[in-house]
Amino acid sequence: MDTTTTEAPASADNATPAPDAAQTSGGILSDAPAETPPSFWDGAGDDLANHAGFDGLKGKINDRDALAISYLNLQSKIGQREDGSIKPITEDSTPEEIAEYREKMGVPATAGDYQWEGMPEGMELDTERLAERNAKMHELDINQKQYSALMDMYNQEVNMIHDMAQSNQANVMQKTKTELEAEWGANYGKNIDAAARVAERFGVKEVLMETGLINHKPILDLLYKTHLSTNADGVVKNPDQGYNRTNEKKAIQQQLNDLPYAHKDRDGLMKRLVALRG
Repeated sequence: MDTTTTEAPASADNATPAPDAAQTSGGILSDAPAETPPSFWDGAGDDLANHAGFDGLKGKINDRDALAISYLNLQSKIGQREDGSIKPITEDSTPEEIAEYREKMGVPATAGDYQWEGMPEGMELDTERLAERNAKMHELDINQKQYSALMDMYNQEVNMIHDMAQSNQANVMQKTKTELEAEWGANYGKNIDAAARVAERFGVKEVLMETGLINHKPILDLLYKTHLSTNADGVVKNPDQGYNRTNEKKAIQQQLNDLPYAHKDRDGLMKRLVALRG
């Protein structure tokens, strides 16, 4: 007789329940918050945490390696030599250290070795002043690139000053022309020619032209008055030297005829004419 018995399946009431995912520690449905990993900046002191640039720093450096690289880059810029960078000059630097520093910085060996490739064609520099300028730049350890930039700026400033001077001269010349045309009227061209002849006769025309003084009304007034008071040979008229009074009276009368009625020189000429007639 078969006495084998078949074990009845465990009832649902007797089965060991599977762990509930919601009760599993750290489960995705757990009510407990997941632990946040510690920050590199946790525990920063108050001085650092309150620094104005701290927030920006935290956004750039988040671990030890980043901090170390930042430090090494900074050291290379301030001249530490451990990584082969440039050591700055100090009061205790030897001549060899100074020469090495200048070589690495691109500073020429001597002040006379500076080169300026941007000098405009035809431009001439005062060699004495240039030598003084180069010596000062070399003393300040200005490298070749900086020197070229400074000289380019110098050239721009010179051109600007030159343009301003030309503009001022043009304004002065136009102002003088307007005023003299109002005074001399139709005789403007003739009187200008007379003033130019006086300047040339006395050897000052070239200087007046170079300096721009020829464009100023007081200068032209003086030259024209000199023309009125001199003979063709440049001798100043003087009644005490026995010259012909009749000729002077004729000359003054002609001048009065040429000048506008309201010209400021008419009174003086009239007085002189009255004195000659007396």
